[in-house]
Amino acid sequence: MTISRKIFAESVTLPAITPKSLYELMRDSIQHWGFETTALTTPSMDSIIGTNVELTPNTGDVYMGNDANVRNVNATPLYRGVFLPQGETRTIQDPGVYGIIDPNQIYLWSQSGSTVDVVFTAR
Repeated sequence: MTISRKIFAESVTLPAITPKSLYELMRDSIQHWGFETTALTTPSMDSIIGTNVELTPNTGDVYMGNDANVRNVNATPLYRGVFLPQGETRTIQDPGVYGIIDPNQIYLWSQSGSTVDVVFTAR
C-alpha cells in the first residue's frame, strides 16, 4: 500500500556544522517522509512540494539558506543565511494554487546542532 501524507509535523535533529536540506531532515526523521519504510527503498506518494513550512529551532540557533554553502558568516563560497534564533518560529508561505515550497531548496545549518520543530504542509 502506498501512503500519501500531506502534512509533516515532527521535531527533527540538525547535526552540528553539517548543512542539511529540509527534505533530508524530513526523510531521515522517524516518519521517513517520501518513503514507505525505514529501508528508504520504496518511495511513497508523500508530496514533496508544499504551500507552508514553519521552523522553530529548539536547542540552538540555526541559519537558513538555499544551498549547502549556508553558514553564519560570509566567506566565499560560503554565505550568511537567514538567522533563525532558538525558540522563535519562522514561516515560509506560498498561498497560491500551485504551492512551490520545495524542501530540497531549503538548507539549515547550526554551529552546535539543534532540534528543529518542523511543520510542512504539502499541496
